[in-house]
Amino acid sequence: MSTSSFQPVSATTPPRAGVRPIADGELAERFMELSRQANGPRGFCELIADDLVARLRPSVLVMQVAGSGEPIVRGSDVALHTRVDADLLNVLIATSTPTPISCSVPMRPEWAMENPRALRVELFSEPRRVAVVLIYSRHHPSSVLRQVEDLKHLRVYAETLRSVRTELTWNAKSTNTDSSEAAAPETDNGEAMSWGAARSLRSFHENLDPQETCYRIANETRRLLKCDRATVLVSQGKRYRVVCVSGVAVLDRRSNNVQAIERLADVAMRLGKRLEIPGEQTQSPQIQEPLDHYLDVSDVASAVLIPLRRVTSRPNVDESRKRDEIAKCNVGALLLENFSGTPIALGQESLELLVDEAAVAIGNAREHHSVVGLRYWKAIGRMLHSSRMPLGVVCLALAALLLTLGFVYRVEHHVVATGKLEPANRRDVFANVDGTVQQLHVKDGQRVAQGDPLIELDNPELRSRSEAIAGQIQTATSKLTSIRSIRLSDTVDPSQANRLALEQGQLESELTNLRAQQEVLKLQLVDLQVKSPIEGMVIAWELERRLAGRPVDRGSRLCSVVRPEGPWELRLTIPERNAGPILEATAANHSLEMQFFMATHPERSYRARLVGVASSARVDEQGERVLDVSALVDDPAAGVREISDDPASLLVGSDVTARVACGQRPLIQSWFSDLIDFAHRHLLFRIRS
Repeated sequence: MSTSSFQPVSATTPPRAGVRPIADGELAERFMELSRQANGPRGFCELIADDLVARLRPSVLVMQVAGSGEPIVRGSDVALHTRVDADLLNVLIATSTPTPISCSVPMRPEWAMENPRALRVELFSEPRRVAVVLIYSRHHPSSVLRQVEDLKHLRVYAETLRSVRTELTWNAKSTNTDSSEAAAPETDNGEAMSWGAARSLRSFHENLDPQETCYRIANETRRLLKCDRATVLVSQGKRYRVVCVSGVAVLDRRSNNVQAIERLADVAMRLGKRLEIPGEQTQSPQIQEPLDHYLDVSDVASAVLIPLRRVTSRPNVDESRKRDEIAKCNVGALLLENFSGTPIALGQESLELLVDEAAVAIGNAREHHSVVGLRYWKAIGRMLHSSRMPLGVVCLALAALLLTLGFVYRVEHHVVATGKLEPANRRDVFANVDGTVQQLHVKDGQRVAQGDPLIELDNPELRSRSEAIAGQIQTATSKLTSIRSIRLSDTVDPSQANRLALEQGQLESELTNLRAQQEVLKLQLVDLQVKSPIEGMVIAWELERRLAGRPVDRGSRLCSVVRPEGPWELRLTIPERNAGPILEATAANHSLEMQFFMATHPERSYRARLVGVASSARVDEQGERVLDVSALVDDPAAGVREISDDPASLLVGSDVTARVACGQRPLIQSWFSDLIDFAHRHLLFRIRS
């Protein structure tokens, strides 16, 4: 609070010994006389302040007049005035009521022991509020009885002043010589704008929220200029967007009227001048088309589209650059509409004043709203300037301590993997030859021994080929026996013996080839009977429905045989982006401990040991790159058989979720590993040398 207007009371004025009762008629005449002597509202308030000091003799009097700049300060104790906490004193003034109240005066921390008393009251209410605080120093001879008496006098004083407020008269055109006076704006006819109108203009700056500021401008403009509707648009680059419409709580941006207004503003605001409807001259073709569309949609009788700009363009520039600069400094536009036949009548000076105030308010709100992290900076500022400063320091210190502990304290880092639980002794059974399933010897869950038949296949073509080769072997054998007999007889001449020897060699070679084919066919016929490769249990759901009478190809998977007695293992997959800690840990220790739970029994966890990591990544069914790992659950060598000891909970192929322990890491690095990895991949990678 500035002390530039502080005027001490004359030291020659005798101290007050008492105050006689105030008569209402006497006070009313006194107020009328002071109003005739005053130079406007502030001058009258200054005379009232002097009168109160003369009557009640406070050490300091502080009077706040709304919209008039610095407060009015009177009194004799300059030192006391400088020791008062100005911000908290403003709060006392702002919360004053029409009924006088006694209160303590907020002092600066170094003068908090003084604890002076004060009286405060609201003399005038809105639209031009006047409130006053009378401060009595600790050395002032003011007893409790004297304060009660002063409260009574102040109540009568305030009530009488309010009762004659409408009868007060002063020269409205006069101006106060004090530079801090904020004179009321004047209209075109030279009369001072009402206090309510000035208050409305000041209300444009009461809030820095862009939406609330535009909403207040739209509604106050409609009331001050007495138009049917006021619309506020804000600029977004070269486009203009309707933010609010007077009297409309919820704006429908898809309405034809809003889109027509925005289209008209986008074109008209490029010229940087006011657009009046109806106008005196024909508009350019670029404006005429959106203007006609707007008139058809809105059905207005008259309208004015006014640009809102915070600064003016620089002088001495060519016309094209001037229009560009005007467009750049526009913060928005104001559309005033009338739906009656009466055109909008606007006074030039009052309209310019309103437009300037609206442009400054919108510009300030948008600039304030564009600050990055505004909410957090405000919170920090409130904490630093509030009385809870020690608490804020403690909170910051505690946060710093927790952050430090997060980097120092180390925890076990875990990587989550998903997969299936299966017995380690598991063999899949495949078809070795093509054929048709003729007979099923087993069913799902049946126990079998090694070599027991599982499935009988039939291949007519294979059997036909085997029989044909057997016939060819028999024919060739008969021919070979006949040739050998002829060669042993004495009636064979030498030329015939040579031919028979050649035929005998051919038949022997053919027989060798046929017998080899017969052996292959015998093996294939043996493979038509599919046998169990190991002792265990058959795993094949709905085996008969899937295979009975169905043709199968060579290499087709028919069923599986497992040994549920154990040991069991985990077949897990880890996303490639999370595989780094596991690869680092396995490089130092090939056996990593993990805990897992099964989907069928999530309430119980089991232990496992990682025994294998794939050397390359692959793409799974979801298109994500993963790394395969395997873990051993039962470890008979270590005496761990917790899965096999609970056979009722086992289900081959159960979904499991495991946590792999990858060693000690700082707490922050472990808990926020995903965020740190993201920063390394997408941010630090681009700037890392």
